[in-house]
Amino acid sequence: MFWRKKALTLEQLLVNALAARDLQEAVRLLVAGADANACDADGVPALAIVASGQWPEATEALLHHGADPNTILHVPAQGLNQAHVLGFPAANGSVGVLRSLVLAGARLDAADATGLTALMSASYMGHPEVVSVLIAHGAPLEQRDERGYTALTFAANAGHPSVVRALLTAGADPATKDLQASTPIMFAAQHGHDEVVEILLGAGADPTVLGTHGLSAIGLARQNRHMTTVRLLTGERGA
Repeated sequence: MFWRKKALTLEQLLVNALAARDLQEAVRLLVAGADANACDADGVPALAIVASGQWPEATEALLHHGADPNTILHVPAQGLNQAHVLGFPAANGSVGVLRSLVLAGARLDAADATGLTALMSASYMGHPEVVSVLIAHGAPLEQRDERGYTALTFAANAGHPSVVRALLTAGADPATKDLQASTPIMFAAQHGHDEVVEILLGAGADPTVLGTHGLSAIGLARQNRHMTTVRLLTGERGA
């Protein structure tokens, strides 16, 4: 007995076309009625596939045919726990994809299970243009993740001067504290990010404030043997 192979659905064909980066075929399938919110075999939505692949043209095509810009992903096998699709271009720096999602109505305050937002991701990864787009459209500057980190905390910790400047210019609080009362300048000092330290000092950050761990920015810099940073923080006093 011969078994006839089951034909693929329009949605399966769409996902395959997107995986192959065949935009013409993907658009043909969408026009033919394929659901723009289709998922692959692992449960990853089409919009997330193209957003993670930094593909603005396909993003626009899916959104035009009804893809949800607030798509949420829960794919534990891939480390995705209530992840928002906007987080992909925020993390990989695809301004075109991000702008399309924002203009289509993506929520700027959407966060994953750890409280991570698109602005936090872009700030940590060091994408100043993405950060600027998010800020311009009203992304919350002081929103916190589960540790109490804001976007400025992430940027200072990773050592991205241009992002730190953009956030401060937009009104981010240089004295913000996480759950251990650590401030952005503490994170910058701990890693020896001297340019970031200078920017934060210029914005009024206090290098002598103590966290619940008992250390200040000066103490953290000294503990990690960043003596140039110590001198910067103390103005040569007691270095």
